[in-house]
Amino acid sequence: MGSTPDNKSGSKHVHMQEKNSSTRKLWFQNRSQQKKLNAHIVKGGRPNLLGRDWLEIRLDWETIFQIASDNPQSVLQEVLSKYQDVFAEGLGTLKGVKAKI
Repeated sequence: MGSTPDNKSGSKHVHMQEKNSSTRKLWFQNRSQQKKLNAHIVKGGRPNLLGRDWLEIRLDWETIFQIASDNPQSVLQEVLSKYQDVFAEGLGTLKGVKAKI
């Protein structure tokens, strides 16, 4: 792992070289946007990583996270019922997990 100065600002960013990974350029196209962007492919069942250049993409998050339903109120109630512990008032407790400090 090393760091290099960033253009004119003199700030540094860290380049991490993963032993079991490789970087590939992927073609991204969405509506009027077309770009080749970096993706870091990681071996061993871990998630692949996207490069910082992916932040330049403008996505319509409202459409992406839109819930389409004939009865959205019933969908909401179903989620609230299924995960009532998550949506309960007050603080919860995490059980069965060991922490190392």
